[in-house]
Amino acid sequence: MQSGVPPVSPNDMLAWTPRRVLVYWTDKRGAVRGCAYDLDRNAGQWEASFDVAPPASARAGARVASVARSALRLELFWPTEAGAIQSRVWDQSAFRWGDARLVVPAGAVRADSSVVALSRTEDSVDLFWIGPTGAILTCQETNEAWGAPMSIAEAAAAGPGFGLSGVAPDAAHVHLFWSGANGTINGASRDFADDEGRWSPAFNVGKGAQAQSSVAALATRPGRIDVFWAGSDGAVWSTGWDSVAGGKGPGAAQAITPPGAIAPASALNAAARLPLHVDVFFVGKAGEVAGTWWDAAANGGRWNVPFTVTPPAATVAGRPLAVAARAADHVDIVWRDPDGKMLATFWDAANVGTIWAPPVGIAPAS
Repeated sequence: MQSGVPPVSPNDMLAWTPRRVLVYWTDKRGAVRGCAYDLDRNAGQWEASFDVAPPASARAGARVASVARSALRLELFWPTEAGAIQSRVWDQSAFRWGDARLVVPAGAVRADSSVVALSRTEDSVDLFWIGPTGAILTCQETNEAWGAPMSIAEAAAAGPGFGLSGVAPDAAHVHLFWSGANGTINGASRDFADDEGRWSPAFNVGKGAQAQSSVAALATRPGRIDVFWAGSDGAVWSTGWDSVAGGKGPGAAQAITPPGAIAPASALNAAARLPLHVDVFFVGKAGEVAGTWWDAAANGGRWNVPFTVTPPAATVAGRPLAVAARAADHVDIVWRDPDGKMLATFWDAANVGTIWAPPVGIAPAS
């Protein structure tokens, strides 16, 4: 990897409301930083970036997980150099950040692990990470109290790298997916209304993944889960299931792009701005930000030919790529250019039709 900055997954960029988008990251100093735009402020333009936590707070270059429990509460989580996880809460009613707090003690997080945070209800958060032995670990907060960490997949379950993604489609279910050893993509699920709320045994989702493949998971509509990853053939692969339609687990995996579409170690991200529409974005081999899309009402319900969002050399594999859909007719993408500067573009059906807006810089290299 060229940058040392892991790719981000969907909850690093948050569409908090249909009019407000936020993105968070860690810089070379180990500071936690953020940037936002709000259609009701600053003419809807991205505002100046800001520090959420001072230098030496986080593992430099680590991803930041963000989760909004409600329109009044936003919480961030990040790993530290010591292998702990810290968090900080934004209280919209008080319009301020709370003090940073320790959630997981030092030594619990593998040096290359990402962190995933999911909120099923306003009074709960499920947190996930990879432990030093490669086990998949989790702990849960309920009513402001954190439970003890527990394992949902044993040692060596996770391969090297940062592939970890999850979804909480409703108040009763949580699904987690990760890049495993030997090119496998695996998952585990928890149903709080069945089997006493225990985690399922780990199950296989796909095979033949790239080394250090990113993983992206979406809950596009009630009962529907989709998972995406990079194959060793350079194609983007996907599988999913629909419990409402009787699906009990992942169906047969399929390539949704031609071979060679995605660069090795590329970030991979996805968004569902409509229940029957999915957009997937990645970095192509020429350094372009690229994507593909599926819509039940278009192209016979098949995945469409990939398209480019930027010209070649816009970024490099391994740099962050964040995606958010704040409305049914709007998608935002944020990435770093080869020099580390953070750029943003958007697609909006009302403003630019099928054309992506010219990129704008939202934060300097850091």
